[in-house]
Amino acid sequence: MGLRMSTKIGVRIIVIFTILLLGVFATLDYMAPAGRRLAKVKGEDPVNYFGTAHSMLFDHDFNLNNEYEHMPPDGRFWTLGQPSTGLPGSPWGLGYSFLSMPLLALGTGVDALTGHPADGYSQWAIYFYCVGSLIFTGCGMVALFLLLQSVAAYWKILPEEHQSIYALFVTFAVFFGTSVGYYAFSEMAHAATFLCASVFLLLWWRERESGSARGWLVLGLAGGFLSITRWQDVLYLAGPLLFDLGGGLAILARASWWRSRLLYAAGIGVCWAPQI
Repeated sequence: MGLRMSTKIGVRIIVIFTILLLGVFATLDYMAPAGRRLAKVKGEDPVNYFGTAHSMLFDHDFNLNNEYEHMPPDGRFWTLGQPSTGLPGSPWGLGYSFLSMPLLALGTGVDALTGHPADGYSQWAIYFYCVGSLIFTGCGMVALFLLLQSVAAYWKILPEEHQSIYALFVTFAVFFGTSVGYYAFSEMAHAATFLCASVFLLLWWRERESGSARGWLVLGLAGGFLSITRWQDVLYLAGPLLFDLGGGLAILARASWWRSRLLYAAGIGVCWAPQI
């Protein structure tokens, strides 16, 4: 009693919450407390992620020399020019930059319509790029909510009518009780990795006991993209295979297992190709 909630309502609550976060961002950016706007790209990691997205979108390459001339990073320890190529070093993953490219393109389009230079560095290009972390966080919360709900339904650890509201409660606990809420307002890869990790776990949960070729290929693509978002996330890729060990050696005799897991590895390789 009093705890019934459908999946659709839970998703809508997260969407409304994300819209409120975007409103908070817009308000604080307009107020610019202490003279500092929120829509900005500063530092070393944020400048590199932005520069990579900008270079892929406008120059169709990974040469960041012109991006660093326009928006130099605060430090150059990781981005010093390499004598063998003449190009700046870049040890960061591409995933966050890939996810941000559509927003950077959208902001550039708005700049063109409002009379700003359509060069990817103007007001709306930077603004749309920066709100990407909030959008990624909101989408990650939806995926996490669906995952938690599925786990609760499988284990039957709660009455069915209570599963959605408790899954929603834990989702918000993750946002407010961990660094997820902080990094939602950051121009770094953490919000993107939260989204990708949540999607990867949700897909794995649905495919964990199946031999679906298509399902495991999609899981591999999701895992590969996750692993090039932040390097630490590569550890996730071993999780599904470690889970399979619980099924004993008999599982290795199944042709469907080998086919699906090889496609899983192929999906990962597809995402690693541009990074390499």
